[in-house]
Amino acid sequence: MRTLIISAMLLLLIAGIFAGSENENVADEIIYADNFVGVGMRALAMGGTHIALAQDYSAAYYNPALLGFVFGNEVSGMISIRNGNSTTTINNGPEKTSDFSAVKLNNLSGVISARAKRGGVAVAVGYYRYQSFDYSNYFVGVRSDDNSITSLETSDGGMGSFYLAAGGQVLEYISLGATMEAITGAQNYTWNSTISGFVDSSIVDTILPATDSIFSDKITEDVSGVTGRFGIAISPNKYFTWGALVKFPSLLKIKQEWVQKTTIERTDDTREEIEYYQFEDNIDITMPFQFGTGLALKSPIVNVSTDILYSDWRQIRYHKPAYFIQENPYIPDSYRAVLSFGAGLEFTLPIKFLPTRIRGGYRYDPIPYKPLNIEKERQFFTTGIAFLIEKSILLEGAAVFSNWKRSYSTSRGNDISERYEITDIYIGLSYRF
Repeated sequence: MRTLIISAMLLLLIAGIFAGSENENVADEIIYADNFVGVGMRALAMGGTHIALAQDYSAAYYNPALLGFVFGNEVSGMISIRNGNSTTTINNGPEKTSDFSAVKLNNLSGVISARAKRGGVAVAVGYYRYQSFDYSNYFVGVRSDDNSITSLETSDGGMGSFYLAAGGQVLEYISLGATMEAITGAQNYTWNSTISGFVDSSIVDTILPATDSIFSDKITEDVSGVTGRFGIAISPNKYFTWGALVKFPSLLKIKQEWVQKTTIERTDDTREEIEYYQFEDNIDITMPFQFGTGLALKSPIVNVSTDILYSDWRQIRYHKPAYFIQENPYIPDSYRAVLSFGAGLEFTLPIKFLPTRIRGGYRYDPIPYKPLNIEKERQFFTTGIAFLIEKSILLEGAAVFSNWKRSYSTSRGNDISERYEITDIYIGLSYRF
């Protein structure tokens, strides 16, 4: 049973396309240590560099201390539209491309600001989404044992938080803030594969010989948890701000359900289901601290921001169930500490009847999982535009273009290559009062 459980978890990173003949050591926890998307329209358009620049609800995510410098009230909402494709090969065979898309709610938030004796105080509350699990892969090729394979892997879902944040100035130029988060999310993963000519040794052909083996897996995970953030911001004048963020470990509880079916197709075109497994489990896992710092240079016409975020993913730890706790000593061998960094630029067009802001940015975000051969590290190129209507309605748009390439080898010598190109479009509306 333990082998079956672990095999189910390993399916989550496409190595499962060789299930039934190989046991691949690809970890389940990587999906919660990766797949991050930004929060906030302005931040998304500027490479996510808002540890020192956030001026709205997104401060709750990037640096809650900046809420102390927010002097207005607002309500806001945002949706995302994802369009992407993955191109894959098996053993240097023909390339196959799979397209995927998703439309999701990314934010629904409000900010209430007030003046205090020493300066500004603001509270932000709402929901923001910061991880996306939406992708698909299509594999067609020949394995190292000369059997052909056709496989489709899909994943849908994401993760975000209901949050409450507060920030306030403790001195004229210094602000502190904190955010509490109730994490919620889900992933729906499916994998369907046909291996022609492969027959598992456990199959006894008592009627007619088998021609194909058909594998089908469905994994659903419901996620809940808690985490928090603490920030400090120093703004000695209106042109310069320095910020720092500590994100506390996320305590995640994952309720997992897994259904696996194996079917054989015989020479007379009939099918017979020979294996069926259904399993449920509860997994407790802690994700590590994250530390960030950033600088912002500000003026009425041009704003420039830059920041870095350090994450030591070697500190991931399982707390439940027992067979995963046994894997904790090996996590440092599979993960690395990574430094994500970026820069952003915003230019304000002095149009009196419709103030307009043009934005752009770049972010470098390495993949933390070491067993993958990263042929092209993940990069994000961002752009956006904002219109201020009647000094109270802010209509914003942003686009994030990302791409990366990775490869790995399975235990039976199959070489897998994956290339991703994703475009995320964001549309947001805020009302300030």
